Amino acid sequence: MENGEEVLLWTSAVPAGTASSYILQRILCVASRNRLQWSFLNFFASPDGASHIDININGVSPVVPKNWSHHLIRFDSRTGLIEYLVNGNSESIEYATSTGREGGEVFSPVVGRDGSFVLGSGFSGMMDEFRIQGNYVQRPVVRRYAAPGGRIETVAIDLGSGSNGVQMIEASGGKTSILDARVSGEYRQNGRFRFSDDSEMQFFIRASDNPYRWDAPWQPVTPGSDLGESIKGRYIQLAVDFYPSANGEATPYLEELRITYFPDEPPLPPAQLTAVAMDGAVQLQWRNSPNHNTQGYLVYYGTSADDYFGEDAALGISPINVGDRSSIRIDGLKNGTLYYFRVAAYSHINTETARFHAGEFSREVRARPLQGVSPVQFSAVR
Repeated sequence: MENGEEVLLWTSAVPAGTASSYILQRILCVASRNRLQWSFLNFFASPDGASHIDININGVSPVVPKNWSHHLIRFDSRTGLIEYLVNGNSESIEYATSTGREGGEVFSPVVGRDGSFVLGSGFSGMMDEFRIQGNYVQRPVVRRYAAPGGRIETVAIDLGSGSNGVQMIEASGGKTSILDARVSGEYRQNGRFRFSDDSEMQFFIRASDNPYRWDAPWQPVTPGSDLGESIKGRYIQLAVDFYPSANGEATPYLEELRITYFPDEPPLPPAQLTAVAMDGAVQLQWRNSPNHNTQGYLVYYGTSADDYFGEDAALGISPINVGDRSSIRIDGLKNGTLYYFRVAAYSHINTETARFHAGEFSREVRARPLQGVSPVQFSAVR
């Protein structure tokens, strides 16, 4: 850290007694002569909000290059005490009171509107954590990486249409530590991410067909292991827990995550579709799709080729979900009208959108129902 560098900065406007009057407030930390200097401008206000006081705190211990240190400023709202601690040791104290000492009227922090926060502007070095807490920190944790560690969760990752099967999660990363200005680390790809100093990463996965509803629980997973068919869904989410070393001096890091999955391809269409004309109806029959994931069939019909928007059938408008069967009688059709039919197989239904994950159409067949005629089979035209 060089002299004069800003570490963090907050600026905003705070009301000054009237609705149309505002004053600038600021929190600033700068490095000067290898020490940190903190200033709070118009940040502490009297109980009636009519007046503000400025607080300046100067560090005593030098910030040593390439050495980690923990800095904490805490405020006691009961007494107005503002204390600056470095590595858990008190460096300096001030009082946000009307007298500047203990016992006066306490001035409380007031955050103005339209503020801006900048962290590390002009700063060069390593800052592994910055934390703002809403309560008084009685016993600060001064280890570099404090237990219990941290966690990341990805956004919902869309694998495309259907209910895809995740085969494998692969990861690369390692752990790093800084001791006596020396950087050491270990690198790893896949397997269990546990290192010799007990720093560790644990990986989790869950799947869903709805990115806003995750009914499935998180499942632990070892990167590089075959997941079989246990994880299926259009959307998946990954999470990683990070655990520091036992002495708090090392942390694991994640470099890359890769997902290998089998797309849920829609089933092939049924074969050998035939149509038999009847009185006010048409009998359809086909050979089942060869795909093992076929759950049912959709019958499309209409009065023009490639135009399947029929509405006459007693079973409903096109397409008709006939379930897992290989033949169906379509009643309610108009005698004398030539109808065209195709059938598609589907693997599943999205219950949220009522959409079918259907494959391609079968060949097209046609038939004309006629009153009082014997059943006539029409050959396929495509």
